[in-house]
Amino acid sequence: MCFVDLTKASDQLRMVDVIECLREREVPEQVLRAIKELNTDTIARIRSNNQTSRPLIIKNGARHVDSMSPILFNLIMDKIIANLPKELGYRMGNVPINIICYADDAVLIADIEEYLQILLFTFDRFPKSKAKKCL
Repeated sequence: MCFVDLTKASDQLRMVDVIECLREREVPEQVLRAIKELNTDTIARIRSNNQTSRPLIIKNGARHVDSMSPILFNLIMDKIIANLPKELGYRMGNVPINIICYADDAVLIADIEEYLQILLFTFDRFPKSKAKKCL
């Protein structure tokens, strides 16, 4: 087993990948434009002790206070999970299990260390690959 902490993963979401996944799932263009506008080049200010910071431009990642952030994160996670090689996972009867996810944690599972290393490499490399498609 290999435990993966995804706490900071939503900060690294690339809107290009999210939009690609949504397009492949045939989400209407008007919705895609709205999601893209809400999550691209947003401006934030930090307020502390009745003072407000200068504007900060946020280039990538999902906004943590946005209720859509977990959905966008799960969309990318679905893409990653679906493309992990099923044959390398642990078999429970006839069902292959290669990953278990909960919130911002994932556990990769294989019965052979070499397979586990391949799963981890695939899991790590997948978001960086543009060749993969969503389900």
